[in-house]
Amino acid sequence: MHFPPLYFSDDWFEAASEFEDDMMWLLSLPHNKFWSQLVFDPGARSALISYLQKAPRSYDRELVDLAPVQKEILTRVHNLVFKIYSRLITIKESETCFISKDVHGSLIYDNYLLDVPAMLDLCLLFGTSEKRSLTKLLQSITKSQPKYSSDLQSTAQMFVKALKDLDQYFVGGVASGSSEPLKLSNICPASRGMIKHEQLQDYVVFLVDIVSSVAMLLDLLPIVISSFITALPEIEISQFYDQTLPAMHQSLLQVENEEESKSLALKINVARVNLLNIAKITLVHRCNSIISESVFSRAMEQMEEYLTVLSELLAYPKFVRDLHSFFQISCELRRLHENRPDILDESKCNYLSDSFILCIESSSQESGRKSPSPSESSSTRSFPSKEPTPALLAPKLPVKEDNILAEDILIESLISSIQEMLPELGAGFLKKCLKHYNLDKEAVVNAVLEESLPSGLKELDRTQPLLSSEIEAGSSVPVLPLRLNVFDNDEFDIMSRNHIDTSRIHQGKRKSKHKNLSQLLDDKSELVEVKDFYKKFGTVADVVYDDEYDDTYDEFKEFKIDDVNEDLERRPFVTPRVLRKKEDLVAEEEEEEEDEEDTSAHNTDSFVQDPALLREQAQQRREAKYGPPKGPRGDVVGKPKGQGQDANTQLNRRRKDASKSSRGNHNRRAGAERKLRQGLIPS
Repeated sequence: MHFPPLYFSDDWFEAASEFEDDMMWLLSLPHNKFWSQLVFDPGARSALISYLQKAPRSYDRELVDLAPVQKEILTRVHNLVFKIYSRLITIKESETCFISKDVHGSLIYDNYLLDVPAMLDLCLLFGTSEKRSLTKLLQSITKSQPKYSSDLQSTAQMFVKALKDLDQYFVGGVASGSSEPLKLSNICPASRGMIKHEQLQDYVVFLVDIVSSVAMLLDLLPIVISSFITALPEIEISQFYDQTLPAMHQSLLQVENEEESKSLALKINVARVNLLNIAKITLVHRCNSIISESVFSRAMEQMEEYLTVLSELLAYPKFVRDLHSFFQISCELRRLHENRPDILDESKCNYLSDSFILCIESSSQESGRKSPSPSESSSTRSFPSKEPTPALLAPKLPVKEDNILAEDILIESLISSIQEMLPELGAGFLKKCLKHYNLDKEAVVNAVLEESLPSGLKELDRTQPLLSSEIEAGSSVPVLPLRLNVFDNDEFDIMSRNHIDTSRIHQGKRKSKHKNLSQLLDDKSELVEVKDFYKKFGTVADVVYDDEYDDTYDEFKEFKIDDVNEDLERRPFVTPRVLRKKEDLVAEEEEEEEDEEDTSAHNTDSFVQDPALLREQAQQRREAKYGPPKGPRGDVVGKPKGQGQDANTQLNRRRKDASKSSRGNHNRRAGAERKLRQGLIPS
């Protein structure tokens, strides 16, 4: 009988009860029949595997909505399955019921009673509630059958391949294990909006299942870490964290059902936390391996690989920023330097620590979060604590208030880091959870994800916001020292000034002194002030010179004017042209022409030269310097309309249009600005 899934609504209680009876019957069999049933009955093995595959996980929202009767049945079945696997790895039950170690390992391994996928499911289902017993179970089975070690080594390749496949689907690229590029129609269907709701749900469940099970396996079975880090999973995790997880969150916008979207978002956030846990476990193991390695050459090889991984992580600032909230890499570098100074010197340690601090600061500034202060960079060299230091985040306050404010500021920083992973939780709810777990952030995250909160916290609203210090009951934190504003200490700041000029404060809409446009134009009060200013530049003071009087030209002041005949001063009489005869007119015109010729011939030193002559001379100089013109220039008229224009005419038209502002009446603004510079304003 297979275990029925939770969404199997019809006769679910009857099917679950039958499965429970089968497990109780299997567990009650004697030693020999128990092993015979598991080895020779495929139905027994498939029943156990069905529970491992279909049992609800701790991050499933369906567990919250279950009825009490369903929860009781699930709890009983859960305990029965774990007891069966515990009996499965037991070699000796009594003095008469036992199996040798070699035969026991061969029976389990050869008959697929417990393979690596089943181990991962066991870690995911029982890793939190039965952690100690499950650790002994896994250690016992790996010792009794060495072949499991080679199978567990393939877990890293399987894990990396799964992340690459998800990255190829949501971001795009070449599929893992293939050297040929994909077709354009097969690349990144999620980014083109082609993903269906069922497919998205399957991918999210696959991600959270494999990531959570691998994280729990590494935590329960540390001997697997050595073979796991050979595939350099940290680099693939950081790339997946920065690129694929945001794309998966973006795909959630296509889900129309809000409850389904929240459920999938919760699973993605669980995967985020477990990815950070895997990276933390592997990095700490690398550091411990270097410290414990006695052979210098091997330690140097491990150190080079460790530094390569750290340098690759710097290319993904979001991952480094969130990893910094779990543990500080600078602390691990300091510990490595203190234990193995022959491998990692102080200069290299400080350089790497500062690089991670700068990476975190840049990522925090882009996301709008509060970045570490510059003093934190230097404090990392003195082995800082794992949590953000309150002294770096809190403003300067009196000594009596430091202890009160330090705790609140530390709580706010922890709330912000938790909300980065679980944004649907309210700040007020997280604050009460942190106080209940003594500010242990990891304990709060695990309790929320595994739905293991106390009854008092379960009843609270998870979206409860954070109340201010004035409203919250029992809060003794002063509000004024925490007040930070861009208008602090200005002329209207009542917190820092006792007297304020109220005449400069106006409430409501200010009425203008001009009723209409004509009154505004007739108002010349501002011009009067400007006149007084410019009069200073127009007045010139009388200057008294001390030089001696110059009497050089005094003798020319008096001169005698000759007498002039009045008849000569008068204009000679001229007969009007109307009264003249034709012969006189012709003779006069000939005389005028002769006078003009004489004037043009002898007037070489005229005051104003002929403009036509000047243009001709300029044209001659241009031709002497540049040669005769190659073709007609400046022709903008061209041929009549409808006959087409040649290239020169079109070029001349474009040049004329481009340079028309330099001549004519097209540059009025320059003239107006020149008048303003000279002080010529209307009076």
